[in-house]
Amino acid sequence: MREFDTIIVGAGSAGCVVANRLSEDPGHRVLVLEAGPSDLHPLVRMPRGWVKLTKHPKRSWNFPVEHEEGRPEAETWARGRGLGGSSSINGMLYCRGAPEDYDGWADFGVTGWSWTEMAPVFRKIENHQLGGDVIRGGNGPLQVSVRPLADPLGQAILDAGASLSLDHLDDLNGARRDGVGTYTHTVDHMGRRMSAARAFLRPAMRRKNLVVQTGAQVLRILFDGRRAVGVEYLVGGRQRTARSASEVIVACGAIQSPQLLQVSGVGRHDVLSAAGVQTVTELPGVGRNFAEHLVVALPYRLAGMHGHNRSFSGLRLVGEVLRYYLAGTGLMSFGASEIGAFVRSSSDVTYPDLQLSLSPYTFARGLLQGRLKLEAEPGITIIGYALRPESRGEITIRSADMRDMPPIRPNWLATENDRRTAISMMRIMRDFVAQPALQPFVKQELWPGPAVQSDDDMLAAFRATFVSGLHAVGTCRMGNDADAVVDERLRVHGVDGLRVIDASVIPAPISGNTNGPVMALAWRAADLVLEERR
Repeated sequence: MREFDTIIVGAGSAGCVVANRLSEDPGHRVLVLEAGPSDLHPLVRMPRGWVKLTKHPKRSWNFPVEHEEGRPEAETWARGRGLGGSSSINGMLYCRGAPEDYDGWADFGVTGWSWTEMAPVFRKIENHQLGGDVIRGGNGPLQVSVRPLADPLGQAILDAGASLSLDHLDDLNGARRDGVGTYTHTVDHMGRRMSAARAFLRPAMRRKNLVVQTGAQVLRILFDGRRAVGVEYLVGGRQRTARSASEVIVACGAIQSPQLLQVSGVGRHDVLSAAGVQTVTELPGVGRNFAEHLVVALPYRLAGMHGHNRSFSGLRLVGEVLRYYLAGTGLMSFGASEIGAFVRSSSDVTYPDLQLSLSPYTFARGLLQGRLKLEAEPGITIIGYALRPESRGEITIRSADMRDMPPIRPNWLATENDRRTAISMMRIMRDFVAQPALQPFVKQELWPGPAVQSDDDMLAAFRATFVSGLHAVGTCRMGNDADAVVDERLRVHGVDGLRVIDASVIPAPISGNTNGPVMALAWRAADLVLEERR
């Protein structure tokens, strides 16, 4: 048994940031427990390695999702396992979200999280390749960069957006939201993945008061009455205990954070009782309010140019890998999508609720299971994200064992508005590719194909093949109502010495990829913890 001031469970995007900030005081002892391995792996460093990492047996969790009507097979969700969490295996798109997202958190009865508070945090953490200004950060620990798609296709995509009255934005994270432009990625200025582990945790690991233990599967939080006092965990098959003098911080993500609370006795009594867990405190909202982006990909065959498919096989691939290791450039230094756009599904939407991503490559079908096999023939893919779905799902345990993956019930497309948005998104995606600027390059739609035109057929196609956006939030949401799990300082209701700091506390979906917002949230949360400590 060892004793620390703070124990952080999970070294993902949030845990790495919190560990950095809380260990700044050399007199404060911090333990970080991560179930996965180190992040030192060539595919983690190489940005394009994300294609191989989402099914890596040691570097990703693959959570089964309950089968739903209209789906040919059940989904499997990949999440990062190891230092950096999902920031070490994701596509590296860096989005802040919309100011309205954060201002809307006040609707849940919390303060201190509006855009007024969060905008300065983003500037603090960013080291933007384009330099700092009144919007971007230029001196933070997180290097982000822009790698434009080469012409003529890159310019054709921008021109297609202009035909739809979308302005060309120099920065998709700028003050303007409606528009098209080159994505910012968490790729450093030398072409290497900039995960949360690289940006925040590794610089702090030189501190003697910070202990990082990989391969440590936390089994449960220990309580003395209603106060969290430590954790039990496994390392190398041996069970160990660590005690916390100050608090335990759960940073396991939107799937495993509610699971850990529940196996530790925090949640709905009926769920805990059925799993054989004694209730420490009744919190019915644990695992509820699950929200996730809905994503669909429309692949097209390219004509008159090669795209990227052929560059990722044979001798061309060898050449790209050599170019990357010699110069840090080329296709292996690119994130998942090069060009993106934020648009509205209808005229009555107050700010963009759809995100588009375009890349000159296509995958064979099989996205439900994360089978990302590139096609041999040249193609281009437009991906759509429905950013603010109304449907809410649930994650509940079935046993007291953290190694038993919890059932995920997403409750997809449960509202008429979500179904209407799905159809509108597919029509907008098709319309984008149909613009005159792209017609010299696009040969044919590969899926769902030109025969699918009616609303009913489009909804059926969408329901059969859409996938999770890997952006789950809300399962331990902040608030002051009966379904809230944490308060505005991210302290778990009904107990002492316990916080949750990760995507699970975000009360409603972010309008964009969540990795950047989670790191910013963790930085803001660390400010609150340090404020209390002072």
